[in-house]
Amino acid sequence: MRQTIISFAVAISASATLLAPALGARAASLTSVPEADVCEAILETVEQDVAGDVPDDLSTFADIIASAPENAIQSAESPVTLFIPANLAFDEIPANVLDSIVADEVLLASILDYHLIPGAALSAADLAAQGSAESAEGALLSFELDGDTLAINGGAATVLCSDIASDGDMIHIIDRVLQPPSDGIGAPGSSVPGSSVPAFTEEQEAVASAFETAVDSSLTYDQQAPFIENAEALRETIKNYPRAAEVVMGISADVTSVAIDGGTAAITYVLSFNGVDAGYGDLDATMALLDGAWVVPHDEYCAFQAQARNNCPE
Repeated sequence: MRQTIISFAVAISASATLLAPALGARAASLTSVPEADVCEAILETVEQDVAGDVPDDLSTFADIIASAPENAIQSAESPVTLFIPANLAFDEIPANVLDSIVADEVLLASILDYHLIPGAALSAADLAAQGSAESAEGALLSFELDGDTLAINGGAATVLCSDIASDGDMIHIIDRVLQPPSDGIGAPGSSVPGSSVPAFTEEQEAVASAFETAVDSSLTYDQQAPFIENAEALRETIKNYPRAAEVVMGISADVTSVAIDGGTAAITYVLSFNGVDAGYGDLDATMALLDGAWVVPHDEYCAFQAQARNNCPE
């Protein structure tokens, strides 16, 4: 592939310092950097056209590509459309979760391939008009305009810098890492409800399974609603949860203890992102027995969702 902004990710492997095994050398957080400044810095480096020179704001993606197993980005032939997550996109992913993704060659290749549309150099206007396009991973990407901003997959990511053209290819810089659709229960980011229960009584198992189901971002509204108090009033929050959880490649929980006291139960659980322990240790929650079923109380559920930046209606 030619030395362009697309191929810098491959060429850098000969000259750049690759990530430390635990990705400890990731670039510093850019979450406070204005988007316009990110774009300006990227475009300035692109315009200089220095072989192997990678814009600082794209260094994490470049390092991952350089050390990754074979994937579609490395072998693509022009014309292509490439979505490159800026460093701020990776800063949203906990380090241990990113480590696990990079270590899983199959998962990493799938995620990288999902950022490439082969066979066409599509501008933001083209993508918005087309509505969707098939990625090199095989799954569709969807596009729509939100004002002047191009949103991807219903807002799972947005384009920060659009229409960077180079030798017949088209690059768009995005604010989130795109996640291919899950193949279902048991896929990364999901927990099979009740699968983690450690020798509980039948009633304790019911509590644990209810909580794990209610907070598993891979499940649907219909699957979760029976285990959430006032679910109908929270319908939009519940339905938006999978999208909110995409930033960490999926959220799930494993209940480790259950103490039942009449119509309430105190539990401890371990939170996971992308099926990997998120590193928060043992967390506490309370369950309630309503009309014979264990549910996550309304306020408890909304507090959990607030941590995922998926607020309940006021």
